[in-house]
Amino acid sequence: MKVNVLGYGIMGKQIAGLLCLGGFDVDIYSHTFMDPLDIQRSIKLIARTIKSDKRGKITFVNELNALEDALTIEAVVENIEIKKLLYNKLKTRMSAPIFTNSSSYLSKEIGDDVSIMHFLNPIMLGLVEVSNVNQEAALISVPIIEYLRTIGFDVIFTKDNRGNLANYLIFREVSSVLKLMEQHCYSMDDINKTYNRLYSNRNIFDLIDRVGVDVTYKIILNLQQEDSSVYLPKCLTLALENNILGKKNHTSIKQVLE
Repeated sequence: MKVNVLGYGIMGKQIAGLLCLGGFDVDIYSHTFMDPLDIQRSIKLIARTIKSDKRGKITFVNELNALEDALTIEAVVENIEIKKLLYNKLKTRMSAPIFTNSSSYLSKEIGDDVSIMHFLNPIMLGLVEVSNVNQEAALISVPIIEYLRTIGFDVIFTKDNRGNLANYLIFREVSSVLKLMEQHCYSMDDINKTYNRLYSNRNIFDLIDRVGVDVTYKIILNLQQEDSSVYLPKCLTLALENNILGKKNHTSIKQVLE
């Protein structure tokens, strides 16, 4: 089965690698240079968890018009205008279903017939959220859903809300932790000690770095637009002003919190 993946960032490479290991042929689109070694690293990392004799073909595509009319998963930057632009261009020439990996936007904000297939980072957390799936999209995506369940993924059919389930829980928590620090003067040490006791050494600051400070900011902003009770931390804006993005540029949110 052919699958298109749009975007060669953190999630695009992981989604493409996961599907390749399931025997799917994947065309990866990006308008910028794509280093083939990057996808091989993703595949090697995922293969440590997935034992599969199958291996699909990876093809790199720099022109949207070169993509086949096949199920497409969009995983570009969390920018609604870019997502809408790509969707509108694809719909002029494609009839196959289009899914977005976004969870901080509603699928209908991107396009009327867009569905959500949201993977978490890192992808081997083993959870995918699916929503707004019409009959055609449900039918065509069956091989992917069955494959994911076979390798131990939980497939959750979520409701019509920004953040779906996972990001709604995770980033409201991130927002609350940073609010406690900014408005009530709790230290990172206080937070970490509490997390160590409650959640077996879970580190909320490492999570922000792994997801990306820019992505964290965008998701919390989008959640706040739907629910004004969500707090938008000032430290995220400060970090972005200083080009602190997290692991993607070898920096850390801790640089503005310590």
